[in-house]
Amino acid sequence: MVGLEVVAVADGGSLTAGAALARNTLKILLPWQAGHVTAIAAMWGGFEDGDPVAYTSSIVVYVLIAAYAVMCLRGSGRGPHDLLAGSVVRPVGAPATPSPPR
Repeated sequence: MVGLEVVAVADGGSLTAGAALARNTLKILLPWQAGHVTAIAAMWGGFEDGDPVAYTSSIVVYVLIAAYAVMCLRGSGRGPHDLLAGSVVRPVGAPATPSPPR
């Protein structure tokens, strides 16, 4: 719709099902669930009660924020989800090789 596609870095082709699942799990599922678990645990008083779930999910959220911030500063434009899956987002028809860090 916006002229972008996600392709495998190795051959410029489609991602395997496993790579796509890993990419979307790290990009969408893990931050989504960790954020919701943290919010619900906080709402139920988990931080006041010393609930390990509240603290663990909060730590996961902040680690993810830090990881994404570091990846943005690296300059290649590939997030942890792309590095894990061996993928790159590119304009439709462009070469699959990721750009070198700036």
